[in-house]
Amino acid sequence: MKPHLSVLMLLARSTIYKVLGLLLALALVEGALFHLALVSNGSGDSGFVSLERAFAQSRIPIVFGVCFLVMTILIERTGHAPGSKQEYTLWRLSVSERSVFAWQALYNTSCYIMLWAAQLFVALALCRLYLLRTNPAFTSHQTVLLAFYRNNFLHSLLPLDEVSRWVSNIAILIGFGLTSASIPFERRRGKAGVTAFVRAVLVLKFFNSGLGNLDVDIFLSLFGLAVAGVAVYRVWTQGKEVHVKYEN
Repeated sequence: MKPHLSVLMLLARSTIYKVLGLLLALALVEGALFHLALVSNGSGDSGFVSLERAFAQSRIPIVFGVCFLVMTILIERTGHAPGSKQEYTLWRLSVSERSVFAWQALYNTSCYIMLWAAQLFVALALCRLYLLRTNPAFTSHQTVLLAFYRNNFLHSLLPLDEVSRWVSNIAILIGFGLTSASIPFERRRGKAGVTAFVRAVLVLKFFNSGLGNLDVDIFLSLFGLAVAGVAVYRVWTQGKEVHVKYEN
């Protein structure tokens, strides 16, 4: 079990600080943009802008999309450089390629979950800021709840009671966790394929869909499951049971 945990630690050490830095950047940039949106609309006693409009004007969905793409680039570039110190260390641990893929898929999926959780936390914090900055006469105890139904991005981020959106979100998280882990596996064999980055661009195009878009939810769910299935199939049919020593 120790070699397997060493694989997980090796993968985490290569990107975890960059991932945490990315999450911090997301929070700072979105906080600044949201503040500017409130100021420009005169939110407070002398003016009013709805919570949904404040999120739209601050371009927070764009910031999240950029961070999602950067996250994808970071984690899919881990462990694919032939002859690198990281690959040599993996060989020394004598862990099968399939096990490396499984651990990397677990780590990558965790990174995407961290991004989702960080974005949700920031969104809720900005909602709290909005309530503090806005005249109470324009808000109620349902202001935030209604915003998560009315704003496409907020609703996709936290679908509340829409089960189909929860299913599609989970499918995408798992699908991209597995796909991004299969990219290093493919590149060690000299295969480029369609990177997780390209797939991420496609998913982001449909992510900000409003309440009741069952067809979009079904598409994203099937897409996530399909890319996950392809990734697992390729690794399990082409992967070696044990690492082969890299020849210089």
